[in-house]
Amino acid sequence: MSKLIEVQQSQSTLDDASLIANAILLVFGGHETTTNLIGNGWLTLKQHPEQLDKLDNHLSTAVEECLRFESPFQRIGRVSTQPITLGDIQIRANHRILLILSAANRDPAIFQHPNQFTITRSDNAHIAFGHGIHLCPGAALSRLEAKIAFSLLKKRLHHWQLVDTTPAWQPNLGLRGMLTCPLQAI
Repeated sequence: MSKLIEVQQSQSTLDDASLIANAILLVFGGHETTTNLIGNGWLTLKQHPEQLDKLDNHLSTAVEECLRFESPFQRIGRVSTQPITLGDIQIRANHRILLILSAANRDPAIFQHPNQFTITRSDNAHIAFGHGIHLCPGAALSRLEAKIAFSLLKKRLHHWQLVDTTPAWQPNLGLRGMLTCPLQAI
């Protein structure tokens, strides 16, 4: 926020309404996506107990695999700045494009065995947080929160099981997150 205020003070193009909109985006956008990363990741780990058993020794790569395999952010819109050719497709300049990040994170040209959940995956160039200048500003914080959450969940919910391995999902095409994730003690 302090950096945004510095920009506002040095450039008159960032008005109060834009500053507030960016603050809301940072706070709420980061909260829901991190919550969904933790929920989706924990569900996936519980559905793959052989991977959950490896969690303590592979916490960082587990978070990256959860981001790739069950990304909380599914799609993003962009506008092309110049004409682009993708295979047989021609995209004009200033054309709206919908990028399906979750599909890119399962691309077999990029990921070996893309539909397998493997927390030891080392070549994990997913784009769950975007890429380049479009990289999510909260990516590092989200990763840290997920590491802490997964570690604590494994310790505290070790003797709990999923009531339903296919829970109800939120009806949102852009964000992937569960409505509930019922657990019961075993």
